[in-house]
Amino acid sequence: MLPFEEAKLFGHNAIHALLAYLGANKGYKKMAEMKNDKEVMAIAGNAFINESGAALIKKYKNLGDGLFTEKGYKAFAEDLLSRMTNPYLDDAIDRAARDPQRKLGLNDRIFGTMQLALEFGVEPKNMAKGAAAGLIYYIKQNGGEQFSFDKLMTALNQIWDKQDSKYKTKLVELVKEAFYAD
Repeated sequence: MLPFEEAKLFGHNAIHALLAYLGANKGYKKMAEMKNDKEVMAIAGNAFINESGAALIKKYKNLGDGLFTEKGYKAFAEDLLSRMTNPYLDDAIDRAARDPQRKLGLNDRIFGTMQLALEFGVEPKNMAKGAAAGLIYYIKQNGGEQFSFDKLMTALNQIWDKQDSKYKTKLVELVKEAFYAD
């Protein structure tokens, strides 16, 4: 994958999904409703800048592109967070959250970003909050109403099926920590 494709997938797309899952679990219907939710926006901002951004900057620091600097990535993240929660776009949470089975794939938006972060020595605790929220959303979409960590793990096993990663155990630990933190 090219550097800018990674910034799109592990930055923009990952955080858009993370916001949608966090918002859905808070009962929001529109992405813009989260604009003034300090807790959700702090999680998204930290995941975007300090987890996704930190990993991508470490990976591509020698590229010489302004995006892959602290200042450049922070500006990128702040602009996109503002656009993702723009009330004039009237973006529905269900649209942004749709297809959680794909978006929660081991190498896709949320968990792909978490693996990238771990690879570069970044602990993706905020992304893990989005992952836990995404799994709850997935369970709800499949008719579930009760949530336990065991149910999240069952969902995760369904989604990941036969996919593997050297970070799988750590990803599960981070999701567990995020699930029990709330």
